[in-house]
Amino acid sequence: MSLRRGIEPIIATVILVAVALIIAVAVVGYLMGLFGGLAGGSPQISITNIILREDGKLEFYINNAGAGSDRLLKIEVISGSQIIDSSAGAGAAAVMTISGNFKGWITTISLSNINNKVNVGDTVIVKFYFEKSGTHTINVVISPKAS
Repeated sequence: MSLRRGIEPIIATVILVAVALIIAVAVVGYLMGLFGGLAGGSPQISITNIILREDGKLEFYINNAGAGSDRLLKIEVISGSQIIDSSAGAGAAAVMTISGNFKGWITTISLSNINNKVNVGDTVIVKFYFEKSGTHTINVVISPKAS
C-alpha cells in the first residue's frame, strides 16, 4: 500500500486557471503596450502653451507622458480657410523627434511665410501633425515680436 497522494483535482484546476489568466493578462498587456519597457511604449503627446509671434517665431510647451518617441512631421498655420504657412520636413524627414518622457519648451521653429499675413491680436489655427499621435489643433492669438 502506497502513502503517496497527489493534490485534489479541484485544487489542481484552480491553479491551472489562475496560471492561464496570468499568462493571458501578460500577453494582452504586451500587445496593447501597457508595459512600456517590453513593448517600447507609445507616445502620449500634449501641447499646453503656444506663443506665435508676428515675425513667425513659434514657441510651444510639449509634454510626452508616454515611454515611446514620436515624430513631429508638419506644422500648419491657418487663417480663415487659408494655410498661410507650413513647416514640413523634406520628404519623409520629420521637423523634429519628441523623445519618450520629454517635457519642455521648443523654441527653435521659425515660420518665415507668416510675415505680413497676420497682425498682432489675430487668432489663427496651428495644427501639429505627429506620426503616431495624429493631429493636434490649437487656436492661437498672434503675439508681438520679442524685443
